[in-house]
Amino acid sequence: MQTQNGHNGQELKKQERKIKPDSLLIVESPTKARTLTKYLSNNFKIIASMGHIKDLPKSKMGVDINNGFEPQYQIIDGKRSIVQKIKKEAEKSKYVYLAPDPDREGEAIAWHIAEEIGLDRDGIFRVLFNEITKKGIEEGLKNLTKLDEFKYESQKARRILDRLVGYELSPLLWKKVKKGLSAGRVQSVALRIIVEREKTIEEFVPREYWKVYCDLAIEGEDSSIFRAVVTMKDGKKIEIPDEQEAKKVKEHLLSATFSVKDVKIQTRKRNPPPPFITSKLQQEATRKLKMTAKKVMQIAQQLYEGIELGAEGAVGLITYMRTDSTRLSDDAVLNCRKKIGEVFGNDYLPPTPNVYPQKKSAQGAHEAIRPTSMEYSPEKIGRFLTHDQLGLYTLIWNRFLACQMNPALIQEKKIIIEAKSSQTGLPVYILEASSNEISFDGWMAAEPEAKSIFISIKKVSEENEEETEKDEEEGNGEEEEFKQSLKLPEVCKNQILVLSGEKVTEAQKFTKPPPRYTEGSLIKELEDKGIGRPSTYATIISTILERKYVKKFRQKLYPTPLGKIVVERLVAHFPEIMDVEFTAKMEESLDKIESRMVSGKDILREFYTSFHNNLEKAFKNMKSGIEPGEYQKHAGTQVRGDTPASPVEVETHCPACGKKMILKTGKYGLFLSCPGYPKCKQSLPVYKQSKCPQKGCDGEIVEIKLKKGKSKAKTFYGCSKYKDNGCSYTTWDTPVNKKCPKCECPTMLIKFSKGTLTIKCARTECNYSEEILV
Repeated sequence: MQTQNGHNGQELKKQERKIKPDSLLIVESPTKARTLTKYLSNNFKIIASMGHIKDLPKSKMGVDINNGFEPQYQIIDGKRSIVQKIKKEAEKSKYVYLAPDPDREGEAIAWHIAEEIGLDRDGIFRVLFNEITKKGIEEGLKNLTKLDEFKYESQKARRILDRLVGYELSPLLWKKVKKGLSAGRVQSVALRIIVEREKTIEEFVPREYWKVYCDLAIEGEDSSIFRAVVTMKDGKKIEIPDEQEAKKVKEHLLSATFSVKDVKIQTRKRNPPPPFITSKLQQEATRKLKMTAKKVMQIAQQLYEGIELGAEGAVGLITYMRTDSTRLSDDAVLNCRKKIGEVFGNDYLPPTPNVYPQKKSAQGAHEAIRPTSMEYSPEKIGRFLTHDQLGLYTLIWNRFLACQMNPALIQEKKIIIEAKSSQTGLPVYILEASSNEISFDGWMAAEPEAKSIFISIKKVSEENEEETEKDEEEGNGEEEEFKQSLKLPEVCKNQILVLSGEKVTEAQKFTKPPPRYTEGSLIKELEDKGIGRPSTYATIISTILERKYVKKFRQKLYPTPLGKIVVERLVAHFPEIMDVEFTAKMEESLDKIESRMVSGKDILREFYTSFHNNLEKAFKNMKSGIEPGEYQKHAGTQVRGDTPASPVEVETHCPACGKKMILKTGKYGLFLSCPGYPKCKQSLPVYKQSKCPQKGCDGEIVEIKLKKGKSKAKTFYGCSKYKDNGCSYTTWDTPVNKKCPKCECPTMLIKFSKGTLTIKCARTECNYSEEILV
């Protein structure tokens, strides 16, 4: 690559760091430009590139494989006028400051702009703003650098690699599986992880087991009742496989004498969590705020670039949101500790600031995600923010405070009870009762939900099971140690206890498979396995949802039959690309380009040789098409919550056998199927026999195709009496002959959005809707 003036990311000499007159500053976002104008309008002309100005062409691969994998970048359609404006302003300016985001994508934008205005011209500087505040802007302008060639090379190698895989693999899927499909280097591995989890769930065989509980109390003190669970029998861990054995244990305990064998009390520290990095912010926000990962990043970008705060104008509220670093600036920590002292008191402040370990791959130049100023509390600026902005900002604010506070102190108490029968020959049982109590809330005072989650998981019972964070990410097998929310009574060793309350109860349990992934837990899995990078997680998930390889129901991710088929074919013919470990090592290799340890061209050459050989074999050997019944084979057991889902039944009757039809997903999308399949193979389009939802109209819904010129016809739906009596009902959503359970409208609408299928009433005045899984 031809460069001049040290385009190598090294800091400039001090005399080059001064702000120059006749200066142009270029950012990628108009919002960012408006916020910067507030601080720099007197010194700079500020314009926005509106994101990337160059990319690989859409109509061809755009990579010259025989010429060292040279990319053939071109101006993006619709960006020529912006590029011309940038070039025109650059010609009038003696100095140009390139200030896109401080990451690989931002470096690529900056590099492409520099190419257009003259990469080798003097007076081009790179500016990195960690936060869009007066202080952050001043810091960026004091520490000007040149363009970072190796960061750009790392981004370019990723882009080329993704293009090679996507552009050559997708046509294979079009030819061998179904038109319109796509595959990606990282998204396909993420899909495999989801599919393999689903396979584990489908193959899981629940094992029955039983628990026996005793309600005990100090004799004569009814208020001291607590519950203990049987854990041992004759000195060995007890296993109760069935009801017969459970009843036998119950019978023994009803005639037993109970005494306290031991009381164990210990105080345990629960350390505060580190400040947010990108992946952890996505995980927490998807879980707590029910946002998609994509939306989390969109809202975070808004908070970073600037929000209008009334008379104060636009203010950047958080530091840069694409980071894997837990580092915090000294000033930020000092201000945070001051705020903690003011709000919570000095008891919550540790003697010295908390410092958190960094990953080896973390970019230390970045900070963790934090508020830019402790003056902007959520309560103070909440009226200027949208609901989603306030929710995410509050999450970041609370975590920043929490990370610099003292640990919480948890008092763990366990009472160990011995149960002996007066009859000889009967076994001796050990029971345990445990409770946890927060003796000092510490950092939990700043994160109220952490305290409420802690309290909610202290009691695990058949009647009130709470899905904990652990359940969501790991959950499997038997329940953990029984804990209760009531405070255990004060007892001493050898004290006699008596049965009380419900006395002895037995409960049937079943082992559980690992849970399906949510967006948050999938991000955690990708991060733990080294798949993708923080800036790509949201795109990975949104892509597999948009391609209908995965559906989302009640926050859980379910692979579709199509997703399973694609994974099955790719694993068989591209074992390396679909291998988790290989993909993780590739990510490490791409990172090494930035640190100048390897050459991007060498990585591409090594990868492509093996990939292209496998591709040629797959075109010859991969099975073509989807066989009849293959969708049904991969349908698996669809569930709602933890119970098998009933098929979504509609009012349309099967023309062949008269049964009410059900919604199904097939090769070409949703359709109505006879529930008698495979004996009755009748199917219909979803909208068939749907009635017009307009009150007083007896028309039926018909399909209408709208075609303009050479463009592909668009399908919408309308009333069959549109021309006869002027009924104006139309909709882009798919109507189905199903009665609304709320207002009894004869027709409902099905909408697919962000991987989720929703069925809603066709009448706008009725707000009924629910998620469905088909």
